[in-house]
Amino acid sequence: MSGDPTPRATSDAEPELISVWNETVKTRNLFKALLISVPLTLIGLLVAEKALTGAMEDDEIARTYSLLIGLAIVVVTAVVNAKLFRPQRIVTTEAPGESTTFEEALRDLEVEPGGLGNTSAVPLEVRQEMQDLGLYEAFVEAEERSARKGGDN
Repeated sequence: MSGDPTPRATSDAEPELISVWNETVKTRNLFKALLISVPLTLIGLLVAEKALTGAMEDDEIARTYSLLIGLAIVVVTAVVNAKLFRPQRIVTTEAPGESTTFEEALRDLEVEPGGLGNTSAVPLEVRQEMQDLGLYEAFVEAEERSARKGGDN
């Protein structure tokens, strides 16, 4: 049916991203990483257990060593997956003052019930960090702008 209004997924669509251990990853890449890691680890664990229980007299020690081998395989596959599937970070290098989204965020904070707060009440360590990042002056300007708007009413 040519007039079907049902939306269709296209290859140009944005990939679905999820957060895993504070990293943003594509779900497709996560699925591929699991397809690599789980079978290799399971096969390695079972092969190691079979080989070691046949070669060693004490089955408990053989199973313990096979678990260690399984853990080593997990670490190796994690490194391989980290190299194959990089996180999908979006890194910007522009200063906060140059960003329109930063200014919009400050304006949004101004109208919130708590407002921007008071920059003079910020602890010295936090103030220094904000100055290092170029944020402190922007907050002071936004605070002054907010005070002028409040005084104009």
